[in-house]
Amino acid sequence: MQAITIMKPNEETLRKLFPSDPSFLMEKRKQALDAFEKKEMPLFKYGLGVFARLDLDFEKLILKKRAPQFSLSSDVKFFSLEEIKDEVLMNKIKDTLGTLLPLQNKIDAYHYAFCDIMVIMNEKDAKLDLSFIVEECIAHHLLIFVKEHTTLHITERIKGEGTRTSKVEIIAEPFSQVHYTTLQMLEKGVHLTTKKAIVKENATVTWKEIVLGGDHVKSTIISDLQGEHAHTNIDSLFFGVQQQMFDMHSIAHHQAPHTHSLITAKGCLDHHAKAISHGLIEITPQAPYSEGSQKESTLLLSDEAESNAIPDLIIHHDEVKCSHAASVGHIDQESLFYLMSRGLTEQEAKKLIVEGFFADSEDEEVQQRIKERLS
Repeated sequence: MQAITIMKPNEETLRKLFPSDPSFLMEKRKQALDAFEKKEMPLFKYGLGVFARLDLDFEKLILKKRAPQFSLSSDVKFFSLEEIKDEVLMNKIKDTLGTLLPLQNKIDAYHYAFCDIMVIMNEKDAKLDLSFIVEECIAHHLLIFVKEHTTLHITERIKGEGTRTSKVEIIAEPFSQVHYTTLQMLEKGVHLTTKKAIVKENATVTWKEIVLGGDHVKSTIISDLQGEHAHTNIDSLFFGVQQQMFDMHSIAHHQAPHTHSLITAKGCLDHHAKAISHGLIEITPQAPYSEGSQKESTLLLSDEAESNAIPDLIIHHDEVKCSHAASVGHIDQESLFYLMSRGLTEQEAKKLIVEGFFADSEDEEVQQRIKERLS
């Protein structure tokens, strides 16, 4: 579809962009457009006492409807809403869309008014590779239903430059497994993403969020452990340089007995980059015998870089096990001295230490991009 310049977000623009929307969705878009006029921009936090409000001129944004490139196996169903004819499935979408991630601010309102919506369902164990190219401004919303006793691997790669809003809602049925990896490599621009999973009995959801690009990034990942023996891992990795600013949140809500969560965040900052990594584990009174732990570590390569790790625990039951740890620091001088004593230059020694810091990353493209930043 040809790009439409949005000089003023309005209902006429909605109908031009989404002529095939079912009535419930067009009504939802109109409600979001109304909220867009009333809601405030969210406040972004990039450190203790470091706040920012993004100056996004929505009236000059260009929304490009661009379908993602993806590899699809026969065991995955991938729909845009206009392709869905099944009434039962459409009702399921109607009852789920936006309920996990309700509208809270002006950016949310813009997203729900103008996002492209894609629905993913797997029949058997499957893998799905998505590639999103950002041009000017795009908004994507993924609604994912994972069948009982199946495993679904999703990898999304984000490139280009501009503004992207992204929301992901996952329903993980009992005994299912979901592995969701994001590799964000924007050349420049703004990336605003929120992902949430409902994790049912004996289901597992693992998130891996790799953030290398973007000028301003706000990433929030939430797992609601609603079924007994539900499990989640939330693993974040970031490398910021120059003036990049990252606002990273990882949240696990334990709402049933014998649930498990692990939150890890590892990052490196150079030049004037700033980041805040906030982990939250909440264990409700309904979640005895649950376990939650989190570990956050950041390596600073310059005196001007700034990072804050904020691990939080909210515990409403005595019969649980929880722990947290956080560290922020510069390169260890003894390690640096040891490597230089073996014939390496200071720059070579620093590069080796940073590569070792990220050695547990299994993605070859991530490793290569980290090496490029250190060269």
